[in-house]
Amino acid sequence: MYWSSLEMIKLGNDNLTGEILSSMGTLHNLKSLHLRNNSLSGQIPISLQNCTASSVIDLSLSKFLGSIPTWIGVSLSNLRILGLHSNKLSGHIPFEFCRLTLLQVLDIAHNN
Repeated sequence: MYWSSLEMIKLGNDNLTGEILSSMGTLHNLKSLHLRNNSLSGQIPISLQNCTASSVIDLSLSKFLGSIPTWIGVSLSNLRILGLHSNKLSGHIPFEFCRLTLLQVLDIAHNN
């Protein structure tokens, strides 16, 4: 929350547990969020919609639940890579993802 200039977080393969803190949404300059291959759980927090500078979000290989958030397609227009594979997400691919005109990689394999 105090690192307003932070642009990248790389905490993959670190055996992290619990939920992503809502305070991550205060990182308005965050361009890359790499949390893959941990044991993070719960829903993908809506506070991440405030990270509008993000071009890479990788939350793969964890234990996230619920549906794929529609706000990703609405709020994260700079997104180029979205990795959500191998979680416990369910439902449909949100129609709002059609707004992600810069998206180059969408990996949502191995969910429900």
